[in-house]
Amino acid sequence: MKVITFPVGELRANCHVVVNEELNQVVLVDCGGSAIKLMDYITKNSLTVKAILLTHGHYDHFEGVSYVQNKTNCKVYVSQKDSYMVTSNIHSLARSLDYDSFYPIKSFETISNGDIIHEAGFNFEVISTEGHTAGSVCYICENCLFTGDTLFKHSMGRTDFPTGNYFDMQKSLKMLYNLKGNYRVYTGHNDNTTLQEERKFNPYMLDAIDDDLYSY
Repeated sequence: MKVITFPVGELRANCHVVVNEELNQVVLVDCGGSAIKLMDYITKNSLTVKAILLTHGHYDHFEGVSYVQNKTNCKVYVSQKDSYMVTSNIHSLARSLDYDSFYPIKSFETISNGDIIHEAGFNFEVISTEGHTAGSVCYICENCLFTGDTLFKHSMGRTDFPTGNYFDMQKSLKMLYNLKGNYRVYTGHNDNTTLQEERKFNPYMLDAIDDDLYSY
């Protein structure tokens, strides 16, 4: 298993390419802009895109999905709670972020907490992590944790967008903190990290494990 990260689009959202080198197949976790450049990489390396897994329904994380899906006929997965966002330039924030064009996702499958997605020879476990949006999810695959805009290196995602909730985010961070073992963490923006690094140094995650937070 190899993971290659492409920061794409105007907001430099990370698109993670999860490669099964034995099968020459890949799964994309989020797919923002720069889809043509991404497909050039896929084609030059003789790879087949089997699926795109969305961590949430904001447009900077799915701007390129329609293009890739049209080229590859791959499946697209999005949480049931955020599924309405991928067809709306308003709910996906595309309009408020001043994108010139909007490319909705017309074909997708919905997922929820605890589902296992079998694609490209991998098993991706879906974990609900509400906070950034009501339908935000993370994915666990082998020793990798794909966190979207829930967990960043030494930070967390914003909670002031529609359906965001600070206390839900804190609960999600606490849940991630309590996962057994260590994981390589592939984030929605900026640098990737490890779960152990975040347990030690992420101030938001450290606040989340304070039991007093839940005494309100």
